[in-house]
Amino acid sequence: MVPDVMDPKLIHKTVRIFLSSTFTDTKLDRNMMMQRVFEPIRNMCREHGIAFEVVDLRWGIRQQATSDHRTLQISLEEVRRCQDASLGMAFIAILGDKYGWRPLPPVIPHQEFETLLSNLEDGDRELVRNWYRRDDNALEPCYLLQPITQQFNVCATTKEERDDAWNKWSSVEQTISRGLKEAIEKVALSEKEKKKYITSITAQEVEVGILFDPFEADRALAIDRRINDIDTQSKLARRYINYKGQHVDEESMELMKKLKEEELSKKLGTDRLFVFRDLKWQEDGITMKFHGDYIDEMCENVKSVLENNLKDIIKDLGTLDRVEEEVARHKLFCHERTIHFIGRANILSAIHKYIDGEDPMMPLVVYGESGVGKTSLVSKVVHDIQNNDVRSNLAIVYRFCGTSSHSSTGRGLLLSLCQQISRIYGIAEGTIPQTYSGLVEEFIKILNNACKKLQLVILIDALDQLSDENGARRFLEFIPRRIPRYVRFIVTTLPESGGCLERLKAFGLPTSHFIQIKRLDPSDGPAILDARLKSVGRTLTNEQRDMVLSAFNSCTLPLYLQLAFQRCREWPSYKGLEKCKLEVDVPGMINAFYESLEHYHGKLLVQRVLGLLAVSSEGINPDEFLDILSCDDELLDDVLEWHKPPQRRLPPVLLVRLRHDLGNFLVQRGAQGAIVLSLYHRQFIEVAQNRYLDENSLKATFLTLGKFFAGDYYTLFGKDRAISAQPLAYSPKALNMRKLSQLASSFLNAREYKRLRDILCDLSFVQAKCMAGMAYDLLSECSKGVAEVHAAKHQEDVVDDSVISDFEDMLGFLRRETHIISKAPLLTYQQMQNAPVGTTPERAARRWREQVRGATQDDHIPVPPAWIEFINKPSETEAYKQQLSGHQKTVLSVTFSNDGDVIYSASADCTVRAWDRHTGDLKGQLEGHNGAVTCVRYSPSSSNQCIATASGDKSIHIWSPRTYQLQRVIENAHEQWINCIAFSPKGDKLVSSSLDKQIKIWEVESGKEVATLSGHKGHTVFCDWSPVDENKIATCGDNLELFIWDVNEKSVQCKLTGHEIKDNVNFPASDRLEGHKVIDYKSAIWCVRFSHNGKMLASAAVDSNAVVYQSNTGDIIATFGLPNDASAVAFSPDDKILVASSSSHMTVHLYHIEKKETLALLGGHSGWVMDVVFSPDSKLIASVSDDKSVRVWDAMAAEKLSTMRFHSERCWSVSYSPDGKWLASASDDFKVCIWNTETFRPTIIYEGHDKKRTFSCGVRACTISNNGELVASGGDDLTIRVWTRDKGETKSVILCDPFLPWCLRFSKDDKRIIAVGEFSQSVQVWDWENQSKLMELGGFDRFCQYTEFSPDEEKILGSSIDNTARTYGALDGTLLHTIEQPDWITCASFSHDGKLLVTCSRDLLVRIRDTETNKVTCELPGHESEVRIVCFSPDDRYVASAALDQSVRIWDIEKQEQVHVFHTVSGVWALAWNPKHANLLAAGDAVGYVYCLRINEIQ
Repeated sequence: MVPDVMDPKLIHKTVRIFLSSTFTDTKLDRNMMMQRVFEPIRNMCREHGIAFEVVDLRWGIRQQATSDHRTLQISLEEVRRCQDASLGMAFIAILGDKYGWRPLPPVIPHQEFETLLSNLEDGDRELVRNWYRRDDNALEPCYLLQPITQQFNVCATTKEERDDAWNKWSSVEQTISRGLKEAIEKVALSEKEKKKYITSITAQEVEVGILFDPFEADRALAIDRRINDIDTQSKLARRYINYKGQHVDEESMELMKKLKEEELSKKLGTDRLFVFRDLKWQEDGITMKFHGDYIDEMCENVKSVLENNLKDIIKDLGTLDRVEEEVARHKLFCHERTIHFIGRANILSAIHKYIDGEDPMMPLVVYGESGVGKTSLVSKVVHDIQNNDVRSNLAIVYRFCGTSSHSSTGRGLLLSLCQQISRIYGIAEGTIPQTYSGLVEEFIKILNNACKKLQLVILIDALDQLSDENGARRFLEFIPRRIPRYVRFIVTTLPESGGCLERLKAFGLPTSHFIQIKRLDPSDGPAILDARLKSVGRTLTNEQRDMVLSAFNSCTLPLYLQLAFQRCREWPSYKGLEKCKLEVDVPGMINAFYESLEHYHGKLLVQRVLGLLAVSSEGINPDEFLDILSCDDELLDDVLEWHKPPQRRLPPVLLVRLRHDLGNFLVQRGAQGAIVLSLYHRQFIEVAQNRYLDENSLKATFLTLGKFFAGDYYTLFGKDRAISAQPLAYSPKALNMRKLSQLASSFLNAREYKRLRDILCDLSFVQAKCMAGMAYDLLSECSKGVAEVHAAKHQEDVVDDSVISDFEDMLGFLRRETHIISKAPLLTYQQMQNAPVGTTPERAARRWREQVRGATQDDHIPVPPAWIEFINKPSETEAYKQQLSGHQKTVLSVTFSNDGDVIYSASADCTVRAWDRHTGDLKGQLEGHNGAVTCVRYSPSSSNQCIATASGDKSIHIWSPRTYQLQRVIENAHEQWINCIAFSPKGDKLVSSSLDKQIKIWEVESGKEVATLSGHKGHTVFCDWSPVDENKIATCGDNLELFIWDVNEKSVQCKLTGHEIKDNVNFPASDRLEGHKVIDYKSAIWCVRFSHNGKMLASAAVDSNAVVYQSNTGDIIATFGLPNDASAVAFSPDDKILVASSSSHMTVHLYHIEKKETLALLGGHSGWVMDVVFSPDSKLIASVSDDKSVRVWDAMAAEKLSTMRFHSERCWSVSYSPDGKWLASASDDFKVCIWNTETFRPTIIYEGHDKKRTFSCGVRACTISNNGELVASGGDDLTIRVWTRDKGETKSVILCDPFLPWCLRFSKDDKRIIAVGEFSQSVQVWDWENQSKLMELGGFDRFCQYTEFSPDEEKILGSSIDNTARTYGALDGTLLHTIEQPDWITCASFSHDGKLLVTCSRDLLVRIRDTETNKVTCELPGHESEVRIVCFSPDDRYVASAALDQSVRIWDIEKQEQVHVFHTVSGVWALAWNPKHANLLAAGDAVGYVYCLRINEIQ
């Protein structure tokens, strides 16, 4: 019996069983069931992600608990709670011969009581009247049994006093019970009415759990145990049967017999009612020695039923995906908040008017102070929409922030929203990004799917409850300023906390889109109070009611009234006003509530429970409570002072009773597949924190949670106190989600940095976290850890340098790799193992490998069957440090603050973002421009620091770097788009350049124009001011204009030359750059910058050159050629290094100016690189791109890596010799290298090609002859050169002009070479020795990129960007076959047996064809950008593919699935499979890496 998706049972996924029994006679039965049945079932549940709880209120019950006569009420409520919550079995009864305690009824209806009272003897009547008092506050008046403590001190401090008090009460109880039983025989009561006077607690539990339950056959069972010939004279007999005085209570015996034989046997079949007769009485009662067979059979029967029940649950339950689970959680939360909603008609009307309006264009903001009822209001709106048939065309999506893990962070919230909306509109979810910045962009896009037929209403409650991770709460970027026509967007927030309201006001929303919820009007109080009291069958005396309403009038918050209601609903009519005190505000009411709990349950227990609830963001599971508190010896000493249970463990009844008294202020919800308990409202949490958690206890509480989830308590107390183990996974299918979500954050908050380091550096934990979908949470935890250890070090806390180093290593790894391992957790080992030797991730991988070999790793965390090893990996960590994402459009400009701690990025999305250099956190956002922000600069002035920005909106803005507030605006500073600004050396002036061809100078303080410099005939695109000379400015633009200006003279001092007009075939369409369509791209100089000492000037232009000049003379110092269009330049602070970006090549280049050599090449951007800059300390480089990101690079690591990559520029081609012993690689650095594949070291470096860049390339193609003695290479000098592999001696030079070779292959006899390349729409066949062209195999419409011979050499294959691949006869050049695809065929290759053909394309697919039928046998999706090259393994079982998405993927042809993937530093252009070794491959990428790869199995 599995409920539907919205049933809380399915969300909470819990089996919760109430174990009913009498206490003294079933100890052994219960204990054995706990050990032999419930523990294995608990483990079975965990293996399938199901929580398992047993509620046993007999074990450890305290005598004091019966003082208030609530034992029965609590027991029956727990039975019902189990029935409501449990997926399967909910009730088990162990019934012996003892009927059990028959308590006095705590409540008796007034007419019934008065009738009975009149039939009592005089003495009994007076006694009963003393102990029962009439309560007229019940809608049906009743008599209430008074607490025992009103006359007898059963809570006395000494045992003697307590025993005496209980004996006296026992005598009174027996007398009253006898009198009432006699009276009911004299009056006409129904059998149902009589039951409460004669039925035991156990029997009443059985009635609710079995007899009155319509689903008892599915969720209940009972044990009927009968002992023969009990020796009634034995002292032990009183434990096994009921006595009345000195004699057996025959009435109880008959009642038990009736319960078993007449009632239970009719309700339960033999498969659910297990009868054990004729057990022999022993002097020691029930023991394992004499009754072991009964215990064995009983446990086996119960276990079998539970196992079968659980198997059915698992089978029917299936897999509830996280989206459905999250939606259901919020639906349940919403439903609970609408039950008692009253009032707010005007606000509801305003919200519905917004929803029903024509086109609101903007979001609606509802705000109000804490406790004013915003959440209930949102719930009511949801309820109204869902129950209104007229609005059937509305899809409603809602979230209550902070009520689940996914709604507590911006990333989690947006991910679940995007997933749900995608399902509503039938959109594929596979493309939804995982990063916060990507989700912001996706969310805003996905709203456009709303249409007239199906409109969309989004409600997000409590924005202030979001964490500020990624700046989600501060900046609210995911909330659109303008919403699509068929979307309604409603949010709520506090007016002050979190800063959300002020942020929303900055969006420019009209005042009509802000609705304030104010406190209730005092006149609303009576109706609300009366309605709530009526709903629970209560009322108040006039005096009590007036007192409550008077208190409410002083604090008219709905939350206050709810607290007052919860207090006064328990007041009987006889309670005087002097005892009916109410505090004046909400915190006071909550404090008083907590104080009452302490008085009743003990201060220490309440402190521990509420302390845990106050620190846990997601709540605490009931089993976790029991385990954690059972390890607290101070608490156990306190609560077990008068009672020693068989096991030193917290009695469950103590938590059940406290939970009962917390009532509706303790909510139950799902989290990570388990039921968790959490406090109802933020003010309950805040009061608990203030009341119970000072700095030390706060840390101790977090540490307690950390130790529990780390398994410390299981190690210490697991066996003795039944503490649950905490593995990373309970089974291959069930991760320990609670541990994965809580462990790291607990140690982080406890400031246990070594423990946190050990966890974050544990490979199994990292992999499990990724498997759980928490990879980005892991990154956040590590980032926070780094920030905190640095802060602790600064505050002189003791933090080892090794701990800091490990944190930083791990953070660097996660920043680089999270986007990979979040999608493919099984790659965790591969990515860590391929880190440089000795780094923290690599050491973690080695430790894990040893655990695998020793079989000591967590058995349920899967081990990848194999991994790809980067054999010749560098010994330095990659230069890429982190990516700063969040801009919604191209990032155009970047700069550092003067101290280097903050990075500022300016974007076409009209914003500037301030990023923490160390953590990558978003510190601030500058908004105010109405157009693209083209430039951001930080003032060099130390006394008057400010930030200046320029925009396409023709304005210049001045900002405060401390507050990020706008200080000054220079409106209409130019007539057209302003594209650059620069500060003067003193920081008191600004220079600006614009597409209006004017250069202007401004006073920063006043915003006044100082001067206009005219002289550009073309459009100006960049300007810079000499850092040391107030009189010198440099500007550049199209028309090859590069000027140095004399500011005083307002004239051009020098016109610099060195660039040239050049058509660049690789330059993308001009409309990629917003606002720059008017520029003449062929003559554009994009950037000019002074060196820090002012002696040099550097420029970057479309001709792919970066030129360095003497600033005084204009003489050229050096020219550096980039692969494609040079977009930006900057000097290092010491002026020794020039950094330059190649926009369309998407790379950053470092050059040594004096030595005129390339130092490093940095790649990884997936779009044009627009700007670059050094940090003030020279350690970092920041680059920005139209991929919307800022990338931060380690400049020193970049220099070191350049030598380790061998090639200093893009590696275009790799090729093995047929014997697999040699590998050739060709690069843009004009080098062709021969590698020894045994040592993986270069043996020959061939540099025979002319170092001229006809088309911005070096050497693009290389191949080794079939005899392994020759190498052919083709380069940008438009030649094919053939040379000896061992000595590098040139044998032949074939002039190809204007043909640029891209791919070369030798014929089997090594006499011919086939070639394809740019500017040729054919495959060319050459006799290389005679340097003569034998054939030209044409028919292509555009140039070819790949060619090869068929294995039998009867065919020649060519593939082209005209979307075709063609095969020709190798001898006569006859066209044999043409293959057509939807997009470029970048490569096509035969299998070694010639039966298959594989192609790859710009459409991201790898296709395999049957060469006989020419039909596609399979398509292999998986790459995320253009696939460049493919090849078969030597045995033709696999295909390898390489793409610009920075990956090499290996596919199993038979299974048609990806089996391996290796991620590279940059886009992959070259790939080859070793022809003799199926586990060896080679690849080359855009930054010069040659990857020697080996596929290894993991034993």
